[in-house]
Amino acid sequence: NTFGNIKNQFRKKLLSKNSKKVVKTVNEKDQELEIEEFLKPQINSLVKRKIVKKFRPKGVSKDYEHWLNLILNECKKEKFTCLFLDQPNSYKNDISNELKERLWMTPPEQNYTLSLEDLILTSNLYNKWLEKKVTNNKLNFIPLSEKIEGKISYIFDDCHFTEKGSEEISKVLAQYINLNLKSILN
Repeated sequence: NTFGNIKNQFRKKLLSKNSKKVVKTVNEKDQELEIEEFLKPQINSLVKRKIVKKFRPKGVSKDYEHWLNLILNECKKEKFTCLFLDQPNSYKNDISNELKERLWMTPPEQNYTLSLEDLILTSNLYNKWLEKKVTNNKLNFIPLSEKIEGKISYIFDDCHFTEKGSEEISKVLAQYINLNLKSILN
């Protein structure tokens, strides 16, 4: 079932063996219930939420631009090597119904949703803006969204990766580093 799969992925990501040592007052069952209480009303948001708002930004948010510029400036100081990746996601015109039912960040904890078309446009806007900004600054960029398919085997909801998706990301990163090792280290 859709909710069970999402809950299992969250459990894997959030409930490590070390979490019991860090937060002694919350046990695994309580954490599972918190995850379930948060997610259950949110999944399938494109269908459940009856109010659809239009959102067509002309550019990225000022906060995003500000923080990215700070990061870029630090990277250009050449104290360390920076590698930027854009964000793969499930927002595609050909999204499967099974994956579409798992969407919940449309946005989360709201009584409305954005249309799939607006989600696609917004995610593409941010990914393309990041790519242009990074490449204009002559820094390392990987168009990860072009390499990781928006399929349920790689992404289990809007933008969180399955184990197979994480493995694919590792392969893409390793391949990039191997091919560009000299330029990355210099």
